[in-house]
Amino acid sequence: MKKSTVKRIQKERAAAPKGKRSIGSGLLIMLVILISAVLVSSGLVMVFNYSSQINQEAGIVGLRYSGEMIDHLSKAVKAYLEKSEQMAKYIAASGTEEEFDVRIRNVGSQYGVENLRLRYFKDSVEHRVSGAIFNTELESKSVLELARRRTTACAGIVSDQEINPNGVAFCVALDGCAYADVIVFFYFPVFDVVAFPPESLNEEIFADSRLTCVASGEGEIINILSQKDMGLYEHANIYENLRAQVNDKSIIDGMKSAVYDSTSQVFQADISNERHVICVSSLTEGGSAPFAVISVYRAEDLHGTGYSTVRTVLSVIMIFAALLLVLVVTNVVGRIRARRQLAQMHDTDPVLDCPTRIKFERVAGEILSRNKATAFAVVTVNLKHFNYINDQMGGETVTQILLHLKMLYSRMMQLDETYGYLGDGRFALLMHYRDFKMIEDKLKSVCQLASGYNARLPAGYHITLYGGIYRTQTSIVSDVGKMVDLAIDAEGSLNFPYDFGSFRIYNDKIHASHAQAEYIEVHMESALRNHEFQVFYQPKYNIGNDAPDGCEALVRWYNPEKDEYMQPGVFIPLFEANRFIVKLDRYVYEQVCIYIEEAASRGQRLYPVSVNVSRISAMEGDFLSYYINIKNKHNIANGFLTLEFTESFAYEDYDMLREIVNTLHKNGFKCSIDDFGTGYSSYSILKQLPMDEIKLDRFFLEQGLTPDRDMKVLTSVINVARELNMKVTQEGVETLDQLEMLKKLGCHVIQGYHYSSPLRLSDYIEFIDRKSHNVDFVTRGRE
Repeated sequence: MKKSTVKRIQKERAAAPKGKRSIGSGLLIMLVILISAVLVSSGLVMVFNYSSQINQEAGIVGLRYSGEMIDHLSKAVKAYLEKSEQMAKYIAASGTEEEFDVRIRNVGSQYGVENLRLRYFKDSVEHRVSGAIFNTELESKSVLELARRRTTACAGIVSDQEINPNGVAFCVALDGCAYADVIVFFYFPVFDVVAFPPESLNEEIFADSRLTCVASGEGEIINILSQKDMGLYEHANIYENLRAQVNDKSIIDGMKSAVYDSTSQVFQADISNERHVICVSSLTEGGSAPFAVISVYRAEDLHGTGYSTVRTVLSVIMIFAALLLVLVVTNVVGRIRARRQLAQMHDTDPVLDCPTRIKFERVAGEILSRNKATAFAVVTVNLKHFNYINDQMGGETVTQILLHLKMLYSRMMQLDETYGYLGDGRFALLMHYRDFKMIEDKLKSVCQLASGYNARLPAGYHITLYGGIYRTQTSIVSDVGKMVDLAIDAEGSLNFPYDFGSFRIYNDKIHASHAQAEYIEVHMESALRNHEFQVFYQPKYNIGNDAPDGCEALVRWYNPEKDEYMQPGVFIPLFEANRFIVKLDRYVYEQVCIYIEEAASRGQRLYPVSVNVSRISAMEGDFLSYYINIKNKHNIANGFLTLEFTESFAYEDYDMLREIVNTLHKNGFKCSIDDFGTGYSSYSILKQLPMDEIKLDRFFLEQGLTPDRDMKVLTSVINVARELNMKVTQEGVETLDQLEMLKKLGCHVIQGYHYSSPLRLSDYIEFIDRKSHNVDFVTRGRE
């Protein structure tokens, strides 16, 4: 036997026991780890069970403390309720309506109560002490509920336009009074009503407390009885403060539910890595909880002995766990490092056996750095409808298509060119050229060759390629990854035509378009804060009345640096995509409300204003409440605001828009459909939605197949709308002939440059003053 053969056999024999020892060692380590993990887990379970028990015991102690404070608080509130009942009896004893008016006005001074306001209910209608009707929409829900049930109780803290600062409301039901069913007493400030001396309580209650406070049912802190380094501030909301420190929303929600349900509960939470108990006790009055006492304790302060035991056991377990961790880390870290090194070596797509994007960018970067004087193009080639084809034909068929394309691209490559697969049917190519027609010819050729695979596909399916091109000489970016991204951007630049075939070249126009979009998104928030969005008003003309018919509010973006305006068509689509349109719509709406309020207060001529509402704004959860509250805030008379919804939104969801319109009508708004005639279901809108107005798109004024045909279509739309008692407004009227035609057809209102272009507010005010001096439809005040 040769010496070499002997040596080989010896090596094999030596290697075998070593491998067996390695396997045995690994199994032993795994067994040790498993046994140790069971021991640690059992110890932790035991400790956590015991810890849970002592936490519960600590919570019981804390809840007892809170219960004592609730009893004191109940006495303080009861005293004010008794005082309210005395004053109510005095008022109810009035023999005549005149005596009732005198007593209810002067009851505060009669009983020596300085900070007191009153309102009363009669036959479910709320009145001020003057007798004037009070708007119950502004009243506290708790007051309304007690008044509805005619219950004598504390309604909690109330704040409205008359009660400022906040006050505590007490409802007292009257029996046999001819002039009032319920009297509501508002005492303020709140602190005086719920104050009680801490020294009247057991000192032990506050000794261990990190925080003890009296709060309203909504969580506003009224009185801080004890505070130790909790970082709270007077008049803050207890839920908001604890949310920041507890970092567990479910605990805060549970506290709110406990107060709402008028129950006493204990919650356990970790604050600054220490276990705490939070005790919540509510003062129940009339079926509600107007006040609560909330206390925060370290569990250890309430049950110190138990926690000392827990810490000792945990220390032993943690030392053992640390040793176990070292063993695990030593055994696993090496494996992780090896896997990471192996993963870094995977520059090849495992399915297509071609370079990935990572490798493409690296290799392309090296090529470009070696050939700085050569013209290169980074080309992205995408398989059109990739996802659809993948869903319909399955992954195996798509893989075969991609392998076919990979073969075509690989054959295209010359010296110092490369390609890679980016995923989702898209490849990237780096090609050099003397004149760009070389690239064009190559891509047209590869598209032709790719279509040759159609014969292997089911009927109706075919391969279509499209893509984008970035020329390195453009010098916009130097990083290959960004070049790929810009080529992909060129693919999707829908506002730009294809340069050849189905390929677009990234150019200065596309770059400018993307730069403008980035500028818009970067500056939109600051522009809103700085009032760069300006509201213009385009007047409308009522043909029948020969007079102004209000206006439409339009937004323009003024750039103070360039001293120029950006048209809505540039930024509105982007705002709709990123949802900033909600903020802009609300800004424009409130600016219009401010104008109407100021104009009414100054006695200026005033006409209704139409405000556009995007689909995205209208679908916000608080859309109706916001628009109604702003209208009421600025005292806008009913009928002076028209909200314009797009026809496309109506088509998407008739039921939602119908519900929105009905609610707006109840609150004094008028509603209009904008751009009518451009959608798919215009007549369905007339049938389904109770709109006040339709605004015909300028499409109706454009030339169609024949003038006679155009006239019949426009006539039919106007007649149908008039039969439905809807105002008809035609947009885009620019000539006298168009005006005369619309007048004959019975159109009510026109809007367009023939009457007026959009105007700044000052110019609009001057315009309507000049145009409406003989018009009766003028208001000089509020309803």
